[in-house]
Amino acid sequence: MKYYRYEEWQLKKHINDYFIIVTGPRWTGKSYFIREFMKRSNLNYIIIDAFKAWKEKKSWLERAIINDTKKSLRNRAPVGVITSFRNVEAENFDNFRSFLRALKDETYVIIDHADYLRYARGIDFREVAQEWIDKRDKVHFVFVAKGTPALLSYLGPQDPQSPLFMRYEKYVEVVELSPNETIKFLEDFLRLSKYMHSNFPDGFETYQDIGGLRGYLKKFVEVGCNEQKLRELLRNELKEEIRGKNTWRVLEVIARYTRIYGYADKKIIEKKVGKNFDNLRKSIEESLINNGLVMPASSNTYKTPKILAKFLPQK
Repeated sequence: MKYYRYEEWQLKKHINDYFIIVTGPRWTGKSYFIREFMKRSNLNYIIIDAFKAWKEKKSWLERAIINDTKKSLRNRAPVGVITSFRNVEAENFDNFRSFLRALKDETYVIIDHADYLRYARGIDFREVAQEWIDKRDKVHFVFVAKGTPALLSYLGPQDPQSPLFMRYEKYVEVVELSPNETIKFLEDFLRLSKYMHSNFPDGFETYQDIGGLRGYLKKFVEVGCNEQKLRELLRNELKEEIRGKNTWRVLEVIARYTRIYGYADKKIIEKKVGKNFDNLRKSIEESLINNGLVMPASSNTYKTPKILAKFLPQK
């Protein structure tokens, strides 16, 4: 895993632990990294996509997970919210607790986009995980973030009120590529793929627009370096997770002013959205900051990652 050496070193160091949290900025390739690492290992594992489960069943995440787990094991191939698995054997289960009890061998249960577990109704996944983490038996939990602040807030490993407080968690941080690594990554991806073409822009210019985000660096090449197509991909992805016109408008305003000035202050946000800032604060914190789409620049200013500043606002 050429472009995940640091991440691979971290995960190998903690692989025998029972409570692992994979963090990092949005679009750095956290899901890809954990999937490829497990495929190349000889470990038994199952990867569950909590965001897909949320899209499929909204608050009834457990139902989506169990239904698709049964189908996947029966078909011996991933179905729905199950994105990958190896050597998982379990029979006679009808909920998440009984699934874990039914596992016959040591297994890594990987929850991708695990921050979306917070929307689950009828089950607290943290309580279930805590039971098995404390046993230190056959189940290893790996929680992979979509939005890192949201995941850490939900799991609460430093929160005395959380079931997972002081459970000896280990962290694996997935980082952005540096400018020089980005150039090498793009060169290798172009060389090994079918996307060779002559209109590829300067690599450092691409870095300035996208940053070292492996996920969208790949997508940019795949759409022929067409900025409008990349903008459409990005907007469509975000519309799957952002709820409310005001939240969407706030994100657009912060992205536009980040591109122009490097940040947006609360007065600009109030003026452009037409709402009192106190009424917008909740959506900014819960929907944007927690999901890794906006970052505080100071007490009264906010900014977005490079890719949003460049490609989110319509021309």
